[in-house]
Amino acid sequence: MEAWIGSAVIAVVISSLVTIAGWFVAHGSERRLEVARRLEKIQDFQTALLADIRSTNYRFAGVDYDGHFDEVSGLIERAPHDEPYTPFVPREPGSLLWPSVAGEVHILPNEVIDAVVVYFSQLETIRLFVEDLRTDRFVGLEPDRKVEMYRDYIRMTKYLILLAEEAERTLSRSLGIAPLVNNSAVAQSSRSGASGRAAAAGDGAEKSA
Repeated sequence: MEAWIGSAVIAVVISSLVTIAGWFVAHGSERRLEVARRLEKIQDFQTALLADIRSTNYRFAGVDYDGHFDEVSGLIERAPHDEPYTPFVPREPGSLLWPSVAGEVHILPNEVIDAVVVYFSQLETIRLFVEDLRTDRFVGLEPDRKVEMYRDYIRMTKYLILLAEEAERTLSRSLGIAPLVNNSAVAQSSRSGASGRAAAAGDGAEKSA
């Protein structure tokens, strides 16, 4: 009888140990799977953000902004009083990706968070400022005030390009990939042909009485 009870106790103990060991194995496997999924999500987010920043910034890089501003400001200042000149500023759509990612940006590495948040904040600032430049209120401003607002637009755009370069470098470093040629180098190498876009902006300008 005692031998039977002893065997039963041993069997229960062994069964319990096997159950506990199985629980630990299953829990560890689940944790590893969760970590792998999180890392994959982080990689996917960073890859998507890098592509979004590059594609968005493509609209801004490679332009001689100083030359463009000199041209536009001259047109504004030399325009007759009865036919004031107002440059046409294309609407800035902003980022289609960032609003859907912003709520989960906390999962990204800290240095990446800082770089992308600063960049997209500047992009949103430009988007809102462009809306002001497209209003009748801007059209009706005095030439000197109109020039100053356009100067602010140029400054914000040039700063955005610098932020884009930093964000691209940070994301590329985090992803372990080689960064592309920075936008400053692209801008300098294509400066001779950059007047094409500046001229296009000038050709699209509108005159308002």
